[in-house]
Amino acid sequence: MKLEVDRIATSTEFNGRKLLNGEGQSLDIQVGLNNNPAQDRFSYDTSKTNTSSQGLGVSDISTMTKEDAQNNLTKIDTAISTLSANRSEMGALQNRLQSSVQNMQVYNENLSGARSRIADVDVASATADMTKNNILTQANTAVLGQANQNAMLALKLIG
Repeated sequence: MKLEVDRIATSTEFNGRKLLNGEGQSLDIQVGLNNNPAQDRFSYDTSKTNTSSQGLGVSDISTMTKEDAQNNLTKIDTAISTLSANRSEMGALQNRLQSSVQNMQVYNENLSGARSRIADVDVASATADMTKNNILTQANTAVLGQANQNAMLALKLIG
């Protein structure tokens, strides 16, 4: 059992950093939209999460006899309490990260909607400009046609 506890503690890592063996460093986690360290980041110290058998204080226990098992119950209870506290802290961290992800998704949806509305306004404006230019072109063509008609009429009258 101790071997498996130690294996999990030493093999659990993220981005090359050990998370559960107590040798980790502080992780700065960006959770906000801006780059304000006081509001948009938090630090998590992985060194306080030592779940190895030594970190839990159970590396030297023995359960070979009934007396050994009974004598080590306090150490096992303490280890269980420590693990529960670590799990609670990790759960709170996970909830905070999930909340940040949801906030970012809402922000992204709002930004996409605003971008779409701006693009729609630009399309409407461009369509109105194109229609106006088409009307002006048709009016100019009609005026030129009328001017040509008048010149032809004058030539007919003269000729």
